[in-house]
Amino acid sequence: MIRRESASSFAIDDDLDGGAIEVVRASSPRAVELLLRPDTASSTFMQWFHFRARGVGGARCRYRIANAGEATYADAFEGYRVCASHDGEAWFRVSTRFDGRALTFQHTPSEDEVRYAYFATYPAARRARLLDRVEAAPRTRVERVGETIEGRPLDVLIIGDERPDQRRIWITARQHPGETAAEWFAEGALG
Repeated sequence: MIRRESASSFAIDDDLDGGAIEVVRASSPRAVELLLRPDTASSTFMQWFHFRARGVGGARCRYRIANAGEATYADAFEGYRVCASHDGEAWFRVSTRFDGRALTFQHTPSEDEVRYAYFATYPAARRARLLDRVEAAPRTRVERVGETIEGRPLDVLIIGDERPDQRRIWITARQHPGETAAEWFAEGALG
C-alpha cells in the first residue's frame, strides 16, 4: 500500500518489498515526520520500517520516526544506525539518534532516490534468482508449501538425499518481515 506525501518532485512511499511506514508530514525533505506501523496481521508488534524517498538527490534530508520509543524492542534502537541504499542491493549506514522516544536521522543522498530500512532488505528479485540457482543444482529442489498472509510464496529448499537414516537440518530464513538478515545468511550458506 502506498503512503505518499509530496512537494513538487519530493515523495515518500513504502510500495516496496517489505515496505512499512506511516507518513505523518513530508512537506519537504528537511522535516519528514514518520511513524512505525504494526506488522501485517498484528495490532501490537512494530519494529520494522522500510520506505523510499524520491526527489532528494543532494538535499539535506531529516527524518524523525516519532513513535520509535513505543516499538516492541525499543532498546534495540540504542546505538543503532539506519540502513540506506540507492539501488536496493548495496546498503550503508547513516548516523542516527534515539532519545528514548523518537529515532532521528539525517542524510544527504547522492542519488535522487534512496531507501531507508531497519535492516538491509532482501529483494524479491534476488530471492527468485537464488531459488532458480538452487533448483538447477544437482540433488536440490524447491517445494512450495503455502503462502504468506499477503499471498506471497512460502518455499522450502530440499538439499541432499531424503533417506530415513539421514539426519535433517532445518534453517529458517525470514520468518518475519524485518528478519531480512536471515535471507542474506541463507544465501551465503547456500553458496
